[in-house]
Amino acid sequence: MTKTKNYSAEKTEMHIWISNTENLYAHIIRMEEESLKKAAAGKYTRAAAIRLWRRVVNDGATYCAKSGGRTFPKLLCEEIATEMVEEFEETGEFRNLRPTRSI
Repeated sequence: MTKTKNYSAEKTEMHIWISNTENLYAHIIRMEEESLKKAAAGKYTRAAAIRLWRRVVNDGATYCAKSGGRTFPKLLCEEIATEMVEEFEETGEFRNLRPTRSI
Protein backbone atom coordinates (compact mmCIF):
# COMPACT_ATOMS: atom_id res chain seq x y z
CA MET A 1 0.00 0.00 0.00
CA THR A 2 1.35 3.41 -0.98
CA LYS A 3 1.38 6.15 1.60
CA THR A 4 0.32 9.59 0.49
CA LYS A 5 1.43 12.67 2.34
CA ASN A 6 -0.89 15.57 3.06
CA TYR A 7 0.77 18.58 1.43
CA SER A 8 -1.76 21.24 2.40
CA ALA A 9 0.78 23.65 3.94
CA GLU A 10 3.19 23.17 1.05
CA LYS A 11 0.40 23.66 -1.51
CA THR A 12 -0.63 26.89 0.15
CA GLU A 13 2.97 28.07 0.22
CA MET A 14 3.43 27.32 -3.49
CA HIS A 15 0.15 29.06 -4.45
CA ILE A 16 1.25 32.15 -2.55
CA TRP A 17 4.75 31.99 -4.02
CA ILE A 18 3.45 31.79 -7.60
CA SER A 19 0.83 34.50 -7.10
CA ASN A 20 3.34 36.90 -5.54
CA THR A 21 6.09 36.41 -8.11
CA GLU A 22 5.60 38.98 -10.86
CA ASN A 23 6.94 36.92 -13.78
CA LEU A 24 4.99 33.81 -12.83
CA TYR A 25 1.78 35.75 -12.22
CA ALA A 26 2.10 37.42 -15.62
CA HIS A 27 2.61 33.98 -17.17
CA ILE A 28 -0.58 32.75 -15.46
CA ILE A 29 -2.57 35.67 -16.86
CA ARG A 30 -1.32 34.91 -20.39
CA MET A 31 -2.18 31.21 -19.96
CA GLU A 32 -5.68 32.04 -18.76
CA GLU A 33 -6.27 34.32 -21.73
CA GLU A 34 -5.02 31.68 -24.16
CA SER A 35 -7.12 28.98 -22.49
CA LEU A 36 -10.22 31.15 -22.76
CA LYS A 37 -9.54 31.67 -26.47
CA LYS A 38 -9.11 27.92 -26.98
CA ALA A 39 -12.28 27.17 -25.02
CA ALA A 40 -14.23 29.67 -27.09
CA ALA A 41 -12.96 27.99 -30.25
CA GLY A 42 -13.79 24.53 -28.88
CA LYS A 43 -10.13 23.44 -28.84
CA TYR A 44 -9.53 23.40 -25.07
CA THR A 45 -8.43 20.12 -23.49
CA ARG A 46 -7.90 19.63 -19.81
CA ALA A 47 -4.80 17.46 -20.30
CA ALA A 48 -3.08 20.20 -22.30
CA ALA A 49 -4.08 22.79 -19.70
CA ILE A 50 -2.59 20.69 -16.91
CA ARG A 51 0.68 20.41 -18.84
CA LEU A 52 0.80 24.19 -19.25
CA TRP A 53 0.05 24.84 -15.58
CA ARG A 54 2.61 22.21 -14.56
CA ARG A 55 5.22 24.24 -16.42
CA VAL A 56 4.38 27.33 -14.37
CA VAL A 57 4.37 25.37 -11.11
CA ASN A 58 7.73 23.78 -11.97
CA ASP A 59 9.14 27.22 -12.81
CA GLY A 60 7.84 28.45 -9.46
CA ALA A 61 9.43 25.54 -7.61
CA THR A 62 12.76 26.13 -9.38
CA TYR A 63 12.64 29.87 -8.71
CA CYS A 64 11.84 29.24 -5.04
CA ALA A 65 14.73 26.78 -4.66
CA LYS A 66 17.20 29.13 -6.41
CA SER A 67 16.26 32.06 -4.22
CA GLY A 68 17.09 30.13 -1.08
CA GLY A 69 13.66 28.72 -0.41
CA ARG A 70 12.60 25.14 -0.09
CA THR A 71 12.30 22.47 -2.75
CA PHE A 72 9.00 20.90 -3.71
CA PRO A 73 8.50 17.24 -4.71
CA LYS A 74 7.38 16.44 -8.25
CA LEU A 75 4.15 14.82 -7.03
CA LEU A 76 3.26 17.99 -5.16
CA CYS A 77 3.88 20.11 -8.26
CA GLU A 78 1.57 17.86 -10.30
CA GLU A 79 -1.16 18.11 -7.65
CA ILE A 80 -0.85 21.89 -7.52
CA ALA A 81 -1.05 22.17 -11.32
CA THR A 82 -4.20 20.04 -11.38
CA GLU A 83 -5.78 22.12 -8.61
CA MET A 84 -4.93 25.36 -10.41
CA VAL A 85 -6.61 24.06 -13.58
CA GLU A 86 -9.69 23.12 -11.56
CA GLU A 87 -9.77 26.59 -9.98
CA PHE A 88 -9.47 28.19 -13.41
CA GLU A 89 -12.24 26.00 -14.86
CA GLU A 90 -14.55 27.02 -12.02
CA THR A 91 -14.27 30.72 -12.85
CA GLY A 92 -17.31 32.38 -14.31
CA GLU A 93 -15.54 33.39 -17.51
CA PHE A 94 -14.60 29.81 -18.32
CA ARG A 95 -17.91 28.22 -17.33
CA ASN A 96 -19.92 30.68 -19.42
CA LEU A 97 -18.10 29.73 -22.60
CA ARG A 98 -19.99 27.24 -24.68
CA PRO A 99 -18.83 26.05 -28.06
CA THR A 100 -21.28 27.33 -30.63
CA ARG A 101 -22.43 25.23 -33.53
CA SER A 102 -24.00 26.56 -36.64
CA ILE A 103 -26.99 24.55 -37.80
